[in-house]
Amino acid sequence: LTKVVLSESEIDCIILLAIKGEQEIQQFCESAHNEKVFKSIQTVRNCLSKMEKIDFIKKEGKNKKRIWVNPDLKIMAEGNVLLDIRFAHIES
Repeated sequence: LTKVVLSESEIDCIILLAIKGEQEIQQFCESAHNEKVFKSIQTVRNCLSKMEKIDFIKKEGKNKKRIWVNPDLKIMAEGNVLLDIRFAHIES
């Protein structure tokens, strides 16, 4: 994950998919577009293709493909989430 560069919209897209869970691809694209994550449904599809190439999401099916966040990423979207944020500042 350290070498992966994602835009803010792409991060929002993967977060939305994690929250919504497994879905039909068309339904998710419409949902992400309605949530104003991207300006068009096609842009959402392009983002999902990129996410699939870097193995962030999984797709299955032929006609009505279903998508979900790759479980190997261990992204938590339910329950309590503990964040460990560390900051460092070096003065010159």
